Amino acid sequence: MQQLGRALLNIGRMGPGRADYYLTAVARGEDGAEGYYLARGEEPGRWLGHGAEQLGLHGEVTGPQLRAVLDARHPSTGEKLARHPARKVPGFDHTLRAPKSVSLLWALGDRDTAAEVVAAHDAAVDAAIGYLQRAAGFSRRGAGGAETVPVDGFVAAAFRHRTSRADDPLLHTHVLVANLARTTDDGVWRTLDSRKLYAHAKTAGILYQAHLRHELTVRLGVAWQPVVNGVADIDGVDRQLIETFSQRRNTIVQHMEQRGETSAAAAQTATLATREAKGERVSEAELRDGWFDRATAAGVRPGWHRQLVGNTSWQQPDVAELWQHLVADEGLTQASSSFTRRDVLQQLAGQLPAGAPVEWCERVAEVLLTSDTNLLVALGPTRGNLTQVDVIRRGDGGIIPVDLYERRYTTKGLLLTEQHAINRSLTRTDSQVAVADDSAVARSLRRRTLSNEQEQMVQRLTGSGAGVEVVVGKAGTGKTYALDAAREAWEASGRRVTGVALAARAALELETSAGTRSTTLARLLGQIDDGRNGSPLQPGSVLVVDEAGMVGTRQLARLLDHAEQQAVKVVLVGDPHQLPEIDAGGLFRALATRLPAIELTHNRRQTHGWEQAALDDLRHGDPDVALAAYRQHGRIRTADTAQHLRDRLVEDWWTTARRDLPGSLMIALRRDDVADLNHRARAKMLEAGRLTGPAIVTTNGVQLQAGDRIVCLRNAPRHGVVNGTRATITHVHLHDRT
Repeated sequence: MQQLGRALLNIGRMGPGRADYYLTAVARGEDGAEGYYLARGEEPGRWLGHGAEQLGLHGEVTGPQLRAVLDARHPSTGEKLARHPARKVPGFDHTLRAPKSVSLLWALGDRDTAAEVVAAHDAAVDAAIGYLQRAAGFSRRGAGGAETVPVDGFVAAAFRHRTSRADDPLLHTHVLVANLARTTDDGVWRTLDSRKLYAHAKTAGILYQAHLRHELTVRLGVAWQPVVNGVADIDGVDRQLIETFSQRRNTIVQHMEQRGETSAAAAQTATLATREAKGERVSEAELRDGWFDRATAAGVRPGWHRQLVGNTSWQQPDVAELWQHLVADEGLTQASSSFTRRDVLQQLAGQLPAGAPVEWCERVAEVLLTSDTNLLVALGPTRGNLTQVDVIRRGDGGIIPVDLYERRYTTKGLLLTEQHAINRSLTRTDSQVAVADDSAVARSLRRRTLSNEQEQMVQRLTGSGAGVEVVVGKAGTGKTYALDAAREAWEASGRRVTGVALAARAALELETSAGTRSTTLARLLGQIDDGRNGSPLQPGSVLVVDEAGMVGTRQLARLLDHAEQQAVKVVLVGDPHQLPEIDAGGLFRALATRLPAIELTHNRRQTHGWEQAALDDLRHGDPDVALAAYRQHGRIRTADTAQHLRDRLVEDWWTTARRDLPGSLMIALRRDDVADLNHRARAKMLEAGRLTGPAIVTTNGVQLQAGDRIVCLRNAPRHGVVNGTRATITHVHLHDRT
């Protein structure tokens, strides 16, 4: 649960015998804080959790105590506590990290400031673990663990560490939660339901950050930069200084770049691959001397920390204002059509630059969810189509629901919008709008070679008279080709046909492939809202919405409402399995279920049966099977390093590009990779004499000549191009740089 450079909360499963790693890091110096400041090592761990209290564990963690609880034994008597202890996974390591700017305030501030930062961090750790106890403290029992039961609390040990493995300042705490807890109703010691821990990890991490901001604002008057993905840095700490003290992160990034990787899983792999054994332990006093030297070299002056403190005071957030943004203004359903209590807490914390106590956030979340049933609707437990936040993906690719009974909510406004659109669409099933002449349909069908299901699609669309039609088909089933036949029949019958899509490139593709004059959804809705020149939709005409599954509910409902007012037939074309909606969606899927949808099932684009099956696997959420098929048939190329892989990719591209440059394309995820591949490709083209004449250099440093292939990155209708248009440069005019 960590974005590289934006720490939230990591959970790692502990293997047997891992307790010694944390115990041996503890310094063995003089008693008291001064002893640990001068000694080489970390402060001892401390016990946390209601379960620890039940076992009589308080204060400092000792080796025998920790080893006992991780072995499911009573720390005082040695008595076996659990009938079936967790031998393979005796505990879970929850790592909570302060933002780098906070660690720098601790490292470069005076002793009093550093002490306040540590106290704030500890308080935030306690608060976050307290939330996890309340929200994720459960076990399972019964056949197959079918019954989920609450536990009294965690048996946890917190070990605070001060540095990264590169000895940069990194204030973080490992909270070892034993896989052992006592169920509330019968007092039996059992293992934890780890699904709950993982489900609530992101929320706990965000709440830790909010509580930390609150503590530092109260204690030191620290002001904050904007909250991004749950994390904020201290106002006044610039990015360059943060990078200077992020050697460990830079090592991980370099490793990922060498391998050409970008994902969170790749970051975890890079973290392990670049992890070096910790060298000789250094005292905090020695560390601080080195940090001050590096900071001075970076331009930091003595007393730098004073400009960061005393800048503000904490004010309790306005609950009414939070309610207005999250509920009344539909903030909670901006990107998803439903949400859980976890989502409310995450968004709530994200609205608090100066943070707030965790328990205050929980109370406010309860108020938001229960105080006004006129605006919120409880949907019941999670069922049906699970989203990525509802599941844990295992190493073998399988998914496990985290909580089938977690209650979900939506706003009444979004629910009413969706229901109104569905009801109005149902009433239009017999509107007799945009019915084409039989002779025009017959002529259009004779002019093309269509499959039976495509012919039926054309006949349904042009002859049903329904005001709203839904066409569902996976990629390659010939939806656009069949739409072209329907368009010809409508236009021959005097019916105007207009196309619309979210992206300008998709609209252009619809116009080119289906012969339908098309525009973007945003532009069409803007014309509708403007209204000065009347409606852009002609009464009795047809509106084709391509990739309708990607259109959010609110946008689609507005479009359907206006189409009904204008007596326009709407044809929604898409695939509910393909891509998620850009904003809160679900209306297309609902209409596909409630209306008599037209479905195309035969893949006409891929000719090999194995590839058709692989695409079906991918479409239905089984990428491992799909990728195995591609690998088996030699469609996946690998190399030892990213450099070698890029070399191979460019060689394969050039093999086809020499014969068909417009039809050859390399696709990469990151801009850095795109730039590198383009540089290699241009070298091939220059060597072959395919790039000629004078060259111009764009504002972002890209060199272009006649023969270069380019892609347009913005819409420019007056030049006849849209975002995504690909073209070949034929001439370069140096004088006017065109």
